[in-house]
Amino acid sequence: MLINKMETILQGRDGRSEQLIKVLQDMQAEFKYLPEDGLRLVADRLFVPPIEVYRVESFYKAFSLTPRSRHVLTVPPYVRYLHSFFRPHAKEESHPVEVPY
Repeated sequence: MLINKMETILQGRDGRSEQLIKVLQDMQAEFKYLPEDGLRLVADRLFVPPIEVYRVESFYKAFSLTPRSRHVLTVPPYVRYLHSFFRPHAKEESHPVEVPY
């Protein structure tokens, strides 16, 4: 299944290293993350060293090596300040949030 989808993504792009970022974007859109086997296949088919694929993947925040949930929550840094401002005598509380994949 992974191979079939990867073949579709890589169709017409063999040996074209300038297509690396576009291929990674298409993989991210299809799988919601970048599977390791897919990255190896991309490196082989685009004739790019695997370390270069990893470098590009790790540079851009949009890419992820682990599956992401449907919704990504980003909390601004000032939220903690607001919490302490409105509840000055509240103890630091930690509430872990579990997000199913």
